[in-house]
Amino acid sequence: MTNETPEAGEITDQVLAALDPDVAEVVRGYLEDPIASIDLLEDRVALYAKELESRAEEGGVFDLDQALTLTRQCEALLSVAEELAEEPRRLVQAATLYLCVADDADGDMESLIGFDDDAALIETVAIAIGRADLLDE
Repeated sequence: MTNETPEAGEITDQVLAALDPDVAEVVRGYLEDPIASIDLLEDRVALYAKELESRAEEGGVFDLDQALTLTRQCEALLSVAEELAEEPRRLVQAATLYLCVADDADGDMESLIGFDDDAALIETVAIAIGRADLLDE
């Protein structure tokens, strides 16, 4: 194995191959979106965290602790996103957008395992861009 920089698209291909096919299909759509500002994405994550807390207070059936951990992990990925090349930055954006949409490949707030697909995506992206350290609590 060499220490060469992966070819454009190679990281994305690795991430998509590691995901459940339904998740990968949704992520492909997000990867086509224009690159958004980090501030906009951070605001979106913050709003989603507030929505999660509100839904939990209303008796939502989902793992709030896991969901809030995922929002913190996205915030950590976003904190380094500006220094990333375009491809890894798009992956961070896609993972963030995926998390912030409750009705993704596996509805987030429909069961206690609703955020497992989000967790798998965020972990896969963090590892793929060489920032698994950002997953630590």
